[in-house]
Amino acid sequence: MRFLFFVIINFITTAVTAQKNFIVNGSFEKGNTSFLSDYEFIPPGISANGIKEYFICNDAHAMRSQWSCRGKGNFMLVDGATEAGIPFWKQTVNLNAAKKYLLSFDMALLSDPRYFNGGGIDVYCNAKKIATITAPAKMYQWKVSEMIISGLKTAKNVLHFEVIQSNLGGNDFGIDNIRLTELKAGYKPKTTYYTVPISKKEQEEQNAESKIVVMDEEAPSIGFVTQEGVKEDQKEINPPYIVPAFMVNTDTALIKIEELDEQPEIMLSIATTGRGILLKEKSIKKEYIYKYALPSGISMETLKIILHDNKLRRINITIEGVTKYFILTPSAAPVLFMVQKR
Repeated sequence: MRFLFFVIINFITTAVTAQKNFIVNGSFEKGNTSFLSDYEFIPPGISANGIKEYFICNDAHAMRSQWSCRGKGNFMLVDGATEAGIPFWKQTVNLNAAKKYLLSFDMALLSDPRYFNGGGIDVYCNAKKIATITAPAKMYQWKVSEMIISGLKTAKNVLHFEVIQSNLGGNDFGIDNIRLTELKAGYKPKTTYYTVPISKKEQEEQNAESKIVVMDEEAPSIGFVTQEGVKEDQKEINPPYIVPAFMVNTDTALIKIEELDEQPEIMLSIATTGRGILLKEKSIKKEYIYKYALPSGISMETLKIILHDNKLRRINITIEGVTKYFILTPSAAPVLFMVQKR
């Protein structure tokens, strides 16, 4: 006798569908497309002014030596404007006015948060501020922030982000993974963190390149220049150090660099970080004089001084009668300072 067994196997498949993201190119993997900005886009390899600009890449240090931040892929690098009310990212999205939505994005500080912190961005929907998000407080850390958007009155809605701090270094951010999805019932927004580390070798290289040591008359306990001379209690500060800007009355100014120590000659160079024009007017044994012109249409620019020998140097920089005192360490690292038109 033969027995015929019929085995019926039912395969039950469950389709798992990810929630729709209403933001287009929120991961920036498609580059500089599908969003608007009132900032200037700087393609790779192009010289930048240093304010109100943005880049798209996966490594901030590749764009600026003083930045140290990396993404899991492309992200938006924002060099913040010094004036308020300028959107650096905006996009119009079609939504159901009767529903609630969850907006989220990742944010990182591009400069070392031990020295440049307290900054953040304002988030707007239809010109109404819905949240202020502060920067994370650790190096190489990304902060993932979530917020609810509701009470919409129109199908087309404009989202935009603005920088809220104008301090040097404290308004430069990385933005990534902007998402807008329908809010699930009962879900409560949260804040999470993740880190994109770099190798120890890369970290050492970045620390060396971005090393900045500055003395200023606003830090008298450390040492500053007076008419009587230099105080004796000078000591080196671990970099970087925030440099107050030199204020100038016109688009051009004379920059005088004076050596304070008994050295045979000044072994340094000065350069712009953007499109400013810098011409050497005069050079004597312990003094350089440069003629500097701000870039057309730009009111502020960062300049750098690079030391070319292995000696610690103390110098004065004078612009329009204002003198600031700097210490250059024997690391071939640049000292950064800013020139800003009143």
